[in-house]
Amino acid sequence: TPQLLPAELPGLQLHVLWLLPHVLGTVCVREAQTENQEQRHRIYSLKVTVHAAQAPTAESGSRRRRAEKTCGNARRKRTKHS
Repeated sequence: TPQLLPAELPGLQLHVLWLLPHVLGTVCVREAQTENQEQRHRIYSLKVTVHAAQAPTAESGSRRRRAEKTCGNARRKRTKHS
């Protein structure tokens, strides 16, 4: 299990943030505001990347709709089974 790391180790905080974005994301960004701006930006960017990977974007949504039109029957069968 990932451990809670002290604020003096911002480099390791990045790993904790990567593992637990929802639990520690905001906390890490807030703590990092006391560090230099470049470091804070790096941590914030990582948080955004993690969330972007988890949440479907508008682009992937339209891609999904396009796929429904192309092969609607196959997709409908698949969703019934799941």
